[in-house]
Amino acid sequence: MSRLVVVSNRLPVVLEREEGGFTVCEGAGGLVTAMKPLLARVGGAWIGFCGMCEDERDPRWREELARLGDGGVYYHPVIPSRRAYDAYYKQFANQDLWPRFHNMTHKMSRDASRHWPAYEAMNRTFAEQTCHVAEPGDMIWVQDYHLMLLPQILREEMPECPIGHFLHIPFPPADVMCRQPQAEEILAGVLGADLVGFHIPAYMENFIAAADMIAGATLLSRTESEAVLELNGREIRLGAFPIGINPSQLERGADPAPVRRKLGAMADTLILSMDRLDYTKAIPNRLEAYRMFLDKHPEYHEQVSLVQMLDLSRKDIPAYGEEKAKVENGVSEIRDRYTSWQAIRLFAERWRRAQVAALMQMSKICIVTPRCDGMNLVAKEYVSAAPRDGVLVLSHQAGAAWQFAQHAVMVDGESPQSIVAGLRTALEMPLPDRRARMLELKRNVHDQDVFWWADQFLGALRPAESLAGD
Repeated sequence: MSRLVVVSNRLPVVLEREEGGFTVCEGAGGLVTAMKPLLARVGGAWIGFCGMCEDERDPRWREELARLGDGGVYYHPVIPSRRAYDAYYKQFANQDLWPRFHNMTHKMSRDASRHWPAYEAMNRTFAEQTCHVAEPGDMIWVQDYHLMLLPQILREEMPECPIGHFLHIPFPPADVMCRQPQAEEILAGVLGADLVGFHIPAYMENFIAAADMIAGATLLSRTESEAVLELNGREIRLGAFPIGINPSQLERGADPAPVRRKLGAMADTLILSMDRLDYTKAIPNRLEAYRMFLDKHPEYHEQVSLVQMLDLSRKDIPAYGEEKAKVENGVSEIRDRYTSWQAIRLFAERWRRAQVAALMQMSKICIVTPRCDGMNLVAKEYVSAAPRDGVLVLSHQAGAAWQFAQHAVMVDGESPQSIVAGLRTALEMPLPDRRARMLELKRNVHDQDVFWWADQFLGALRPAESLAGD
């Protein structure tokens, strides 16, 4: 059976320089959460940046990566120059594509598009490394917006390999995409794949419209969650494949004792908010909503406490520093306004998974209210670990809403007033309703886990084989 070769911007482990050597940290983000348990089960290779560059070479790198890549997984690092990587990743990918694809073009850097040559060159570097690792017949699965040119490059270099591309963030409306100066090249790159995956049908529909308007692709067939395009005599399949998690990682091994020590004295009802720092998450809106809720409902004073977990990211990008300041100011305002109890705690640090699981088990409500999000795996992780009477408050703008809308409390992530109403609904919901809703959410998370997701995608990429099954 052919191997699975995953290609992503980063490996699931990051090597960071320190005095006398380096430290190894687990990578952050939804992609690592999803893909790491999958490759641990099926084996194969993972190609990506490992956190260090050419001028930081350390002879122990490969030995350490070989040790970490256990369970039949081979980690192959891409080692660029720091200057080239920063222009590709920090500039073009994260200050042009990221805000554009989330339909937040006002957050774009004015000069990000001038780094297009670096983005193009880095995609070719990843292609070279993939060609070193992949063998004829291997299934190559390219991940996300960083590597949207890679499928077409690999199509030319390795035509005998099935090539899939999965976009983990939203795809924007066609009228937004057509204003991207290199939109035609980007779409041609993605359309080099045999199969292109999205989390939900809405993103697929946007891609179909853009492929027609910009690349001249012809729509041959379409259902709610599948489509076939034709371009230059080739058929390209599209599909909606909502990503899942590995529930067992959060359902066992919870470690509550250190969590209780960290939290200290808090109200009986914990409300959890957990995010990577990003303007797409609308954390300041959520904090404003919590303040408004406490203003409007004094009967809940000393009855509820909010725990805001914040995983800091992209610290060198100005928009993220601005967002961090807004979050800290929002927390300070609540803390200074309500002093008779610990109304809010902010933890801008990464906890061990066993502690995260314990915190989720303690939290009666989880608020996940992004203004735009590809899926949002925090919602699924909370459902997996939540108590039987837990309640998920979810914004319509999260990709997870496609699966969870019937049983979560749905709100508008852009509207603090809507979040206030949703929080009150969650707190006042009768116990039988809370349990019935959470039971259905847990069934969904278990039935459509990360292995189901991978099996759906890889089965569509090569129907004769299923790599993700037991």
